Amino acid sequence: MAGAFAAGRQSAITGFRATGLVVISPISAKLLVEGGDRVIFNSLSFNIKSMPSTPARSPGRPRQTGSSTREGLLDVAAEQIATHRSTQLTVRQLTTAAGVTPALLHYYFGDLAGLIECLLRERAGPLLEALSEDLRARTPGAGARLGRFVQRWSTLVARQPWLLPCLLSSSAESTSVASLPAELRAVTAEAQREGTVRSDLPDHYVAMLLLLLGALPQFCGTGLGTGLNVAADPGAAAQLTLLHLSVLQQGIATREATRGS
Repeated sequence: MAGAFAAGRQSAITGFRATGLVVISPISAKLLVEGGDRVIFNSLSFNIKSMPSTPARSPGRPRQTGSSTREGLLDVAAEQIATHRSTQLTVRQLTTAAGVTPALLHYYFGDLAGLIECLLRERAGPLLEALSEDLRARTPGAGARLGRFVQRWSTLVARQPWLLPCLLSSSAESTSVASLPAELRAVTAEAQREGTVRSDLPDHYVAMLLLLLGALPQFCGTGLGTGLNVAADPGAAAQLTLLHLSVLQQGIATREATRGS
């Protein structure tokens, strides 16, 4: 090859015996590699080993990685779901809000459904498990535990507005939420046996009613709730809890109406 000499030949231009490869450029620049470690270029010597290099990365792995990036995507997803009251978002919408590329979302979660499932498992799961543990407590009585559940559930939904849309989008097979409905139904049945909840109502209906009562602030934020003047915040949730308990204990009909029927 023109301008190149095999290793071990004497270079008349440099005066050195090359142990690597001598290359002569059209502008008479001299390049000599000695032992593969040192380069002499136009009388300037460089140590190849000390020169910075860019580490190779595995195929498909994004350059921007780290647990903070993954947690940041979950944070943004929760914010966007709370804002839009829906999990029906787009990858572009989420990644633009997070300031990352779609490749990062796909790398960490596979797809949008995978991100929502991680949000349910890692963020919603511990919150719901705390409610389940409280329901499993042996004291106070079952009726009192149901009243406490209504209060805590209403406050939780108000403080975490992303939670309910995620739960509504979850499948029946989701392990992140599976235990709470069963625990609630079991405590309802126990309250019926102790006489603090009407026994003529199916236990699964009462359990479902309690869950729906906690979701009222979110419902009032939709078009159907326009004009109902119920704020979706913890303070309003506390007031709603008192109303829920009153309705559960006394119903909505007056005593006169009850006697007349």
